[in-house]
Amino acid sequence: EAMTEEQVTDALVELFNILVGKSYYVTRPEAILRTNWASYPYTLGSYSHRTVASDSRNLSNSDLAESILDENNKPVLLFAGEATHPYYFSTVHGALDTGRREANKLIDYFNL
Repeated sequence: EAMTEEQVTDALVELFNILVGKSYYVTRPEAILRTNWASYPYTLGSYSHRTVASDSRNLSNSDLAESILDENNKPVLLFAGEATHPYYFSTVHGALDTGRREANKLIDYFNL
């Protein structure tokens, strides 16, 4: 996280060119998007984990994913994120998968 955008870009281009060998040449991207997960004040590098206490209370990650609905069953608040994935909690792909899951709920509800 201490590296500048330029340093990160240079390192990525060098690494990609090493990985693809001489068959291809990876050009420099126009821009990169990255996070500073460990220093971001709302996360500070955190992620979820299951505890013995949650297991003993029969609580699951799926419980965290339950949507809040109004009296007409309209979704008011939906929950996504790695902590809500039943299997891939504590992972980036779990977070991505749950974002898709909740987007699909909205697509289904609004018939999009």
